[in-house]
Amino acid sequence: MKEIRIRRSVRSFCDREVDDATVADLLRAGMAAPSAVNQQPWEFMVIRDEGDRNYIAGMGPISGSAAAAPVDILMLSRTYDLQLPELVYLDMSMCAQNIMLEAVHLGLGSVFLTVVPYPERIDYIARRFSLPSTVSPFGVIALGYPSWDRLNHETDRFHEDRIHWGTY
Repeated sequence: MKEIRIRRSVRSFCDREVDDATVADLLRAGMAAPSAVNQQPWEFMVIRDEGDRNYIAGMGPISGSAAAAPVDILMLSRTYDLQLPELVYLDMSMCAQNIMLEAVHLGLGSVFLTVVPYPERIDYIARRFSLPSTVSPFGVIALGYPSWDRLNHETDRFHEDRIHWGTY
């Protein structure tokens, strides 16, 4: 899959909106991710408001992309009805990767901004968006049309010396 090899973290975006249908396609791709015992712990908040995006950008030292992007997807994990809560982080990570790969496929760029495992960031986001106790912020995907032309540039990251065939 070409998208796997060309995906990059994009932090600079054009002044071009991402329509609701495209965002729905991205979320559909995210929800197609595998999850432990099919618990599908994800929920999402689509954030377009400039004030909210600026607030998210203040979350941490490398969160400025949230303000630059025309849309941020706040990934939320359910805190209830989970058979394997200890695997939620893996489930959410696979969901995020699906969204980011679909973004490349659709000609968009994205970057993942970490909320978990930092308690101060979790509280920071939960307060702003008045999140109920039934969900917890996991991360933010800032996305939009990239302002640079290297999005579809493939770089070979294969390292044969990191492969061990049957024994270390």
